Amino acid sequence: MSMKLYEHLNQKRNGQAILKRLQWMEGQLSWIGEFNRKDLVTRFAISTQQASADIALYKEFAPNNIKFDNRSKVFFLSESFTPLFEHEPIEWLQQEQHKEVGNLLGLVDITGIPQKMEPKIFRTLNRCRKYETPVQVEIGAFSSSEKREDLICPHSIVVTPVRWHVRAWSGHRQKFIDLPISRILSAVPNDSRDWVSKEADREWLTEIPIILGPSEHLEPSQQQMVSNAYGMSDGVVAIPTKVCLVYYTLATMKLLNAVREYKGEAIDPKLNIRVVNYKELLPLVKYSPSFEWSNRLELSEEIQELSDQVEQSQCHITALLSSNYPLWLGSGFAKIAASYGAELCVTNGIMSTFMSAVDYKSSPLKTSFFPILLSFAGKGEDAIDTAENIANASNEAGIITCNSESEAVKKLSTIRCSYLFGKFPKRDKRFVNIKSILTLTALAEEYARKQFDLPLPELDLQSCAQQAEVIGMRAAEQFIENFSWRTKQLIVVGKGYNNPLEHVWKSILAEAGIMTPTWVDIKDFTHGDHRHVSLYQNHAFLLLEQPEIREYCDIFERRFGQIYPIERVSLAGMFREQFWLNLLTAIFFTHRLTYEQGYNGNRPPKNEQVHSWRGWGRLNN
Repeated sequence: MSMKLYEHLNQKRNGQAILKRLQWMEGQLSWIGEFNRKDLVTRFAISTQQASADIALYKEFAPNNIKFDNRSKVFFLSESFTPLFEHEPIEWLQQEQHKEVGNLLGLVDITGIPQKMEPKIFRTLNRCRKYETPVQVEIGAFSSSEKREDLICPHSIVVTPVRWHVRAWSGHRQKFIDLPISRILSAVPNDSRDWVSKEADREWLTEIPIILGPSEHLEPSQQQMVSNAYGMSDGVVAIPTKVCLVYYTLATMKLLNAVREYKGEAIDPKLNIRVVNYKELLPLVKYSPSFEWSNRLELSEEIQELSDQVEQSQCHITALLSSNYPLWLGSGFAKIAASYGAELCVTNGIMSTFMSAVDYKSSPLKTSFFPILLSFAGKGEDAIDTAENIANASNEAGIITCNSESEAVKKLSTIRCSYLFGKFPKRDKRFVNIKSILTLTALAEEYARKQFDLPLPELDLQSCAQQAEVIGMRAAEQFIENFSWRTKQLIVVGKGYNNPLEHVWKSILAEAGIMTPTWVDIKDFTHGDHRHVSLYQNHAFLLLEQPEIREYCDIFERRFGQIYPIERVSLAGMFREQFWLNLLTAIFFTHRLTYEQGYNGNRPPKNEQVHSWRGWGRLNN
């Protein structure tokens, strides 16, 4: 507010009342784009003459902010508008909620971290709500740079600790949705369709009580104290909640996981309460509202590109000088492809093994095996040092990479070398570098086929991906629904050790910032292990069923399924089918969990101190 206006109002007996009316007028201009004299009269119960005087005063100090339309008798926001006062849209809505002035956006405030909304977007949403005109919005996506459009009918803004969102009818999805305000990039009125009113939003109009009571773990005297503290009647208190807001309300009260898995009991012992009607509420909070099925992971294009990658790769295969067995080497996600290549050889009768770069440095097998190095770019410390170690220990080797000019390739060029060079796929910004993982794995398969004459029939990876999506999504939903996965150590149970299936789950879940699982051979989970897990209940199990251990899996699940959370993934077919199904299932599974973790299909935020894997130091120092 200008000093001149301040001094002017300070001289008047009712200056503060006039100030509030001026601020109200400007708020209407800022967040609706208009007001009329009648609204001002009604809002403050003043005379028409006083309202005209207030409008004239505002125009005196801000002549370029307002323009009058003689036909509609409405004052509109001008293009050169510059506010005299500071305004926040949510504060303005809060002030206006109890006043019956126009059809403003409704507001439900579940206390959370303040967010910002673009004034122009907020103003458009409000005007369209007032005049019941649909809004054409451009919506951004976290998982990609792509944008989409939707024709919405907004009726309320919900402020939650999880996010702020607009409750609106979606013309695209043909239902009421929660649209995060941060994703609305633009908003323009569009009257090409009829308005869908709030009265059609059944989940908004229907309320369900969240019934709280003292924890059952407390003594009677303690329960009475909790009951008194929360003003309970007969040991309970009911909080009426809109059906579509149950998730956010429980999250605010830190009772979401209490309903999802702890039979209503609050995880935080300091709360000393439980949700009495948790069974009734569970269907409403099984899935996170942040996940939209329209965000499903689509891999058909990536899989189609694999065949092109293999066909266009540069391959040079030299006959082996010795009868040495292949030793596949890889670090990071290259372990997935390297362990797969080794097992492909084994399943086709060729003795083979896999080893990490660190293991290879001091391994006595260096001189008795045929080393095959896998590295996507061939320029990392591990790849370069391992190539140097290979060149010093062996007179022949193989390399699989997408960078034929890399330092690792140059070091191996000093010895007899077979190679398979692929092309770099487009940069992948999703939760893990899916394109790189799939590309290097397909190249490893092609190299094994050519170097060792493996009979590998054509595999329908598109069908495999469709099957994997169903398995992975179902497993993830069960995982989320049945137990608090964030608080438990995941144990992947499968066949043997150094299993290629093991490296898939370890690499993808860890790289995506979800968790770091451990692997256990199904026959190695001992009595002591069972005892430890049963005492602390801090583990969950992912059971990878291959046909040869199906009977063991049946026993494991039957024996321990009542004690521990177990999710079973069945992998049918021969090893190749099992591997690709497992790899794609892990990708779909992890993608779904990124939405629970708040990454929404993207990579986790960087922590500069610990994020980068580079700079560990050379292996050969």
